[in-house]
Amino acid sequence: KVKVKQNRGNWSWDSDDGDELEIFVPFDSKVNYTSTNANVEVFDVRGSADIDTVNGNIEVADLQGRLRIEAVNGDIDARNLLGDIKIETVNGDINDRDSNASEAVYESVNGDINVNVGSVEVKVETVNGDIELELGTIEQLNVNSVNGTIEASMDLAKKGDVRASSVG
Repeated sequence: KVKVKQNRGNWSWDSDDGDELEIFVPFDSKVNYTSTNANVEVFDVRGSADIDTVNGNIEVADLQGRLRIEAVNGDIDARNLLGDIKIETVNGDINDRDSNASEAVYESVNGDINVNVGSVEVKVETVNGDIELELGTIEQLNVNSVNGTIEASMDLAKKGDVRASSVG
């Protein structure tokens, strides 16, 4: 059972007077969390994670397994993820550092994508945003941009494949 103390009184969008909920779970747990009008932080979970928020930022670190991270009207900051990674945002930026995935997918509408990871298969798409990639040795890279720039640096595996397209 989880109890939350709800703050009553004068509250505005730019105040920190909202509710704060802190949940502790075993390391190998599967976490599925959805929120509206709140920032979310998830750390040190090894089972898997499906995290969604509307009107809030997401910060995740040290997660493993099948990872699905999605924000609408919020930024996503990720660090040290391991597993099958998919990160999406609408009206927000994506930043990922020090992650390794069997496959990493990053998608953004109206936001920038900045990734520095060691994943061997990476797919990146943005509409109205810039892409900046610093990658390790790549076996497969797909990059698509509409109304944005693409900058990428990587080592290419012996039979590696890079496909990129940009419109606008």
